[in-house]
Amino acid sequence: MGAKSLRVKKWIVVDYIDIEKAHFKSDLLPNLENSELRILIKDYAEAQNLLTPCLDHINSMKGNYSHIETLRILYLVLHISCSCFGLGQVKTSKHSLTALQQSIQQLASRPEEEASLVTNPLEQFTWLSRDHLNVLVYLLTVLHSMLCGRLDKALKYADKAQAQIDQIKSLDTSPFLIAVEMLFYECRIQCHLLTCNKSIAIKEIATLCRLNAADSNSKTQRSLTIHALLGLYATSLNMLEVSEAQFAAALRTRFPGDKDFRFIVLANLIITYMRLRKQTHLLPILQQINLELTTTHSQLLHAIANFLNALQHLSKTRIPEAKELFRRAANFASNEDLNKILTNTFIILGQLFFRMQNFQESANMLQSATTIGSSIPDYSSQLSTMSILRDLYHMCNDPRLVETNEKIIQITDALQKDSYSTTALPEHHHLLAWTEGPCPIEI
Repeated sequence: MGAKSLRVKKWIVVDYIDIEKAHFKSDLLPNLENSELRILIKDYAEAQNLLTPCLDHINSMKGNYSHIETLRILYLVLHISCSCFGLGQVKTSKHSLTALQQSIQQLASRPEEEASLVTNPLEQFTWLSRDHLNVLVYLLTVLHSMLCGRLDKALKYADKAQAQIDQIKSLDTSPFLIAVEMLFYECRIQCHLLTCNKSIAIKEIATLCRLNAADSNSKTQRSLTIHALLGLYATSLNMLEVSEAQFAAALRTRFPGDKDFRFIVLANLIITYMRLRKQTHLLPILQQINLELTTTHSQLLHAIANFLNALQHLSKTRIPEAKELFRRAANFASNEDLNKILTNTFIILGQLFFRMQNFQESANMLQSATTIGSSIPDYSSQLSTMSILRDLYHMCNDPRLVETNEKIIQITDALQKDSYSTTALPEHHHLLAWTEGPCPIEI
C-alpha cells in the first residue's frame, strides 16, 4: 500500500472523529434554528416539539464550557419565548427564566478567551456577544415580570438594562441593540401608565418616536406600536375618543405574522367601545377575537378573551353566563400567574356580588383582589377596589370605612396630580393629535 493511500485513510479517520465530536451540535443546531423559525411564524406547538430533545443533548455534551453554555442560553431563550410569550405559560416558564439567569452568570464568570480555545471548526458556535446576551436576559426578565404584574421589578430591571445599553452603545450601533432598547422603552411606558407616572410615560413615548426615526429597519411597524401605546395613555386619562382613534391607527396595517399584537390592540379597543357604549362597533371585533381563539393555545389570550366575553354578557345582564366566563378567565389567569387579569376579574365579581346584595361573597372577591393587587402598583385597580369596599363597609357599618375613605382620597389625589402634570406637557398635545403619517420627531 502506497504512502498516498495511507495518508488518505488517515484523513478520513480524523475527519470521522471530528464529525463524531460534533454530533450533538450537528443534530442540535438545526433543531434550535428550526424552532426559532417556528416561533417567528407563531407555530408554537411545533417549536416546542423541536425544542424538547435539545436540553438533553446540551446536558450530554462535553468540551468547551463557554460554547456549551452559550448553546444552553440559546435553548433557554427560545424555550421561554415559546412557552411564556407564545403560549402564555408564565408560571410554567419561571423555572426556565431562573435557569437562564444562572447560566448567564456562570458564563460571565469564565474568561472570554476560553471561547476561542477550539481547534475543530465544527465545535465552534457564536451567537451574541456577552454584552448582548446580558441585555437580552434583562429583556426576558422584564417581559416576564410585566405579565406577572410585578411592575416594580420590571422597572428595576429595565433601568439596569438601560444603564448597560448606554455603556455599550457608544461603541456598538448594531440593529439588535437599537431594537432591544426600543422594547425596553415600550415596557417602561406601560409600567409608568399603571403606576401613576403618566408624565414620564408620555415623555418616553416622545423618546421612542425619536429612536424610531433613527431605525430604518422597522419604522412602520414601530409606529403602529407607538399608536397602541398612545391609545393606552389616552385610556389612562379617560380620553376614550382619543383612545379609539389611536387604537384604530395601530390596526391600519401590520405585517401578517403578528397576530398577537393585533389581538391585544383589539382587546383594548373592545374595552374602549364598552366604556363608550358603542355596541355596534364592539360586536364584530369581539367575534373576531373569539375566532382568533380557535387557532391559539396561549393561556394569556384565552384569559383575556374569556374576560371580555364575560364583560359583554354582564352588560346584557346575562349573569349566569358572565359568572361562568369570569370563572374561566380566573382559572386561566391563576394557573399562570397572570395577576393583572386575575385582580380585575375579582374586582368585577366583587362589584357584581355587591349589586346582588351577596355581601359576604363580595367581600371575599375584594379581599382576593386586594391581596393579589398589593404586589401590583396599579392605582386605577386599587381605586376601583377601594370604592367598592367603601360601599360595602358603609352597608355593613364596618369600622374600616374611615381608613378606606382615607386611602381613596390619597389615591384620587395622586391620580389627579398625575393627570394635571401630564396634560400640561407639549408632548401630550402634540402626540395625541398624530393619527396618520410618519412618527413625529420634533415636539
